[in-house]
Amino acid sequence: MARSNAGTCELCKRQASKSQMTRHVATCAADHDSSGAEESIVQFRIDAAGDPRYWLHVEARSEAPF
Repeated sequence: MARSNAGTCELCKRQASKSQMTRHVATCAADHDSSGAEESIVQFRIDAAGDPRYWLHVEARSEAPF
């Protein structure tokens, strides 16, 4: 059984591998922002220990409570 580490960007529905998604999310939100206002964003990548098939990218405004 082949292991897949592809995921889908919830904003634009692009499918990408984990490493490609790391680069993609750095620009996707800004490309789809219609307000035009610049904001500081924090990006987290959460990986499942011992199983590379499971990962999640999360972005939040830097001033948002954690």
